[in-house]
Amino acid sequence: DALGETVVLKGPASRIVSLAPGNTEILYAIGAGDRVVGVTDYCNYPPEATRTLKVGGFSNPSLEGIVALRPDLVLAARFNPLALLEGLRQLGIPVFALAPGTMGEALQAVRQVGKLVGLAPSAARLEASLKARVQAVNSLVETIPMSARPRVLWGRLDAPMYTAGPGSFIGSLIRLAGGANIASDAASDWIQVGLETIVARNPEVIIVSSHS
Repeated sequence: DALGETVVLKGPASRIVSLAPGNTEILYAIGAGDRVVGVTDYCNYPPEATRTLKVGGFSNPSLEGIVALRPDLVLAARFNPLALLEGLRQLGIPVFALAPGTMGEALQAVRQVGKLVGLAPSAARLEASLKARVQAVNSLVETIPMSARPRVLWGRLDAPMYTAGPGSFIGSLIRLAGGANIASDAASDWIQVGLETIVARNPEVIIVSSHS
């Protein structure tokens, strides 16, 4: 998995706790939504996921709450607490972490989840559909010079304000969609940004996180 752990299941996972919204969306998209028994507070898509038992947030999921659901797989993310994931492993609960940072890695995650739940053909169909959509967008924007691309700010507009740097998944999506990320020269994937910097970089498109 994304943490370098080798994960072996006895069979296709049938009771799954998802610790990230992206994981949850993949599970539902390939037809494994009925196997999801627990999600995070932030898993709000598809709407059916909001009716699933919550086990906490990204950084504070409840170990006891997860264990009580008797999962045969916890689908984690790199920003979940490592101590929690190790605690689950020590209890004999399989943990598989996903950490897609690019569209290519997101497609790989779809394949991995499909294998874990025994729905590889469904995952392959989803992957093919996503690839086709990406290629369609790329064919439209690949010839646009960087100087002609709209300057884009993606932001979680809280205090402090955060934006996506060049190595983040959102940063890669901005590039893929034909935009120029105003934080493309940032030294990290996620950075705090002040109003003065935003004004100076003069974004033409501002995308605001739903968590703002």
